[in-house]
Amino acid sequence: MVDVKSKTKFGEILAREKSFVLFAFYTEASDKSKTALEILKNFEQKNKNVGVYSINARSVPDIHPDFGITSVPAVLVFKEGRKINLIYGIQSEQYYENLLGEYTAPSNSGEKKVPRIVVYTSDGCPWCARAKEYLRKLHIPFREINVSRKPAEAERLVKKTGQMGTPQLDINGNFVVGFDKPKIDRFLGIRN
Repeated sequence: MVDVKSKTKFGEILAREKSFVLFAFYTEASDKSKTALEILKNFEQKNKNVGVYSINARSVPDIHPDFGITSVPAVLVFKEGRKINLIYGIQSEQYYENLLGEYTAPSNSGEKKVPRIVVYTSDGCPWCARAKEYLRKLHIPFREINVSRKPAEAERLVKKTGQMGTPQLDINGNFVVGFDKPKIDRFLGIRN
């Protein structure tokens, strides 16, 4: 895993890498960062076609604010030079494998398709945290949109569902309002 030492180098990597790229933000004082980096190193060894880079948020302080990153570990995910996800915390190698599967073209080989999930959250929402934790426990990647910080997204969500509350989960176009585990499981195809 290559450590990015400047904003200029970050831009060069984005311009050069044409497929899937992960940037792991860390600090050397964070034990969680060390764990996350170790997981990503293992992931990188098994997925040579994915660019995995690390960025020390303390020594290169001018990148993470541009993407709203407020804590480490955090992973920025890009595809074809465009940001597609921001992931906080420690995730498993399987989580990143699933994420990679979500953003690559589906195969005709009968492989199980990873669901596309967007979790709409708001600041201080305990049920939002539970919904995200449940998906992480299942190793299912998702994209998070915090409607407290993006009023335009909140308006779009209300137009789609008629609901203002959070969490709301969009699972392949099917909406679940609240942390309704049986309904989430049904849309994910999980049988108890």
